[in-house]
Amino acid sequence: RRFELDDKPVADARVGDIVSATVTLIVPDDRYHLLVEVPIPAGTEAVDSSLATERPEFGPPELTPVDEPFTRWTPTYTDIRDDKVALFATYVPAGTYQYTVQVRATVPGEYRVLPVYAEQMYFPDVWGRSAGQLFTVIE
Repeated sequence: RRFELDDKPVADARVGDIVSATVTLIVPDDRYHLLVEVPIPAGTEAVDSSLATERPEFGPPELTPVDEPFTRWTPTYTDIRDDKVALFATYVPAGTYQYTVQVRATVPGEYRVLPVYAEQMYFPDVWGRSAGQLFTVIE
């Protein structure tokens, strides 16, 4: 996972900044019933473009293939919560994908961000996890 502001990697943001949180997902074999949980820093909130109060220039969370442009995968369901964004998929073809969600910095402080976690829901021995991170929101 990496956080970017204006296409540059960042570990901090000012209150009000919109930061892209991008997760790289490597799927070595076709998978069924995949869950990916992307925790966001406590001092931020996920931008939910489905709300009428959100500005129209922010799109929904975006998923793009990295290595094979003809492989397409769309999450079956995306769940935006206060502390994380979770995506569910019935089927994911093998490949490398990047999943990007926008978050808005809201509360100043230094926050520890939980690792991204993925699992094949009905086969719990198939899972993966990223490293945790430190993210700072500056006033």
